[in-house]
Amino acid sequence: MNAMAGATSEGSPARSQTASAQPGEGWSALVRIIVLAALTLWAFGEETIKTFAQATSMVQSSYVLATPVLIGLLIHRRRYRLRAALGSGSVWGVVVLAVAIAGYALTTWPFYFGYARKLTLVVALVGIVLAVGGWRLLWRSTPMLLLTALAMPLGWYTYANLISRPERMMVRGSAAVLRALPETNVVVRHGDVHYTHGDAQGTIGLGDFHFGSAAPVAFLSAIVFVIFASVRPTWQTLLLLALAVPLTAAGNFIRMVLHGLLTIYTGAEPIASMPRDVSTIVALALTYLLTCLVAWLLSSLMVEAEDSHDEASEAV
Repeated sequence: MNAMAGATSEGSPARSQTASAQPGEGWSALVRIIVLAALTLWAFGEETIKTFAQATSMVQSSYVLATPVLIGLLIHRRRYRLRAALGSGSVWGVVVLAVAIAGYALTTWPFYFGYARKLTLVVALVGIVLAVGGWRLLWRSTPMLLLTALAMPLGWYTYANLISRPERMMVRGSAAVLRALPETNVVVRHGDVHYTHGDAQGTIGLGDFHFGSAAPVAFLSAIVFVIFASVRPTWQTLLLLALAVPLTAAGNFIRMVLHGLLTIYTGAEPIASMPRDVSTIVALALTYLLTCLVAWLLSSLMVEAEDSHDEASEAV
């Protein structure tokens, strides 16, 4: 994983000795954050249960179950930088936590906004980190908080409103690819792909927001993990973050094409889970590997540029 991600892990034992916080202080802060986070998850129990229930019932949302593991790996790889960023805490963290609780109450009654209600949990975690470790630790904790936010599943209607037009474009693009198959005719109607293949005919439910909404978010979570799993120069991190959207779109397009191929060659029904689940898992793995490859290429270019600069300096 390290080699594919294209950089080294953050910090070293030698560097940790120069950290602004002693190891004991770091462990104490970690315990406080874990305890407060656990209490927050308990207080926001209804949304937590809904999130994990959806993750256990849909393959496209199952990445949520892996999110705590990914966050733990990021904390481990960034532990020296996090320890160095540990401060005395800020009173603003308590303010942010109070805002999160108020927001949770308001989005429960009188205004029910499902996705906004889920995000109040992330705001509460922001307040906890800020109250325990201060602003610098909060900044260094951004990757883990971002993964937490991505674990909050979008509502199907919210997703449809945000992404319906790009999704329709991808459906048409995947239909064009499937149309190139031998003895295959493909027509797009109302977001679904209707096909005839030899004597067989059927429908591919590519435009089903109910089952497709979580897949791009899963791809984006994998991309974010690769970006922050290793130490990178700021310019490289920003460039990879800018590429996160096209990489996610590429992964989603691969998912749709694979879904169509499996449906056409197996004759599966539009509501069948096998093509949808297999295509999502394969596309997720390919998106992860593609992101690792891009990160490795950027790191290689950086090393080559530094070597060229050193040779030029020696020549002078």
